[in-house]
Amino acid sequence: MEHKPSAIILLHRGPPRLQPCRDGAAYGCFTEAGRRGNHLSLRAYPSTESARAAQAAMPLTEHTMLLQAPDPMHALPLLPPGDPLREPRRRRGVVLIHLFHGACFERVDELVGRYRGIGMVEAGLLEAVDTDCVVWIAIVQDMQALAALHPALRATEAVLDTHAELLLLEPCATSRLRWIGVKQ
Repeated sequence: MEHKPSAIILLHRGPPRLQPCRDGAAYGCFTEAGRRGNHLSLRAYPSTESARAAQAAMPLTEHTMLLQAPDPMHALPLLPPGDPLREPRRRRGVVLIHLFHGACFERVDELVGRYRGIGMVEAGLLEAVDTDCVVWIAIVQDMQALAALHPALRATEAVLDTHAELLLLEPCATSRLRWIGVKQ
């Protein structure tokens, strides 16, 4: 997968929004697996200023977080948008977003490196701009692959001894971040 140079990523949790992603690119919109009505979107912006402007335009009741890759190796890939007519829903996979609050980036990178390649593709490892949160993003082919990876995810949480959240996301039809098209 090709990685775009570091950009500011706006992670948004709230109702789906159809407004355009000005000055940037939409990585995708997702629904939280098993939680109807919960939506999340990822959007890239070329600068902190443009990302903060987009963040400020969101209603205060919605959760947002600005993320950035420390280097191009950890940045999210910008795949072409999905084609809802040619790509069946069952082949989009599951996107994992693992948030580690209060964790050290280097330590998380070392720990998730132990299970790279176990039925999944790592998409990126990002740091929150305004908080001490590290966010690991990966794509698994299906729930069976996720089940195989689950013990390693929990072991990483135990070693880090920090508050962690694991979001399981189903990509929308045109999401750029999805299993199909991923090169292993």
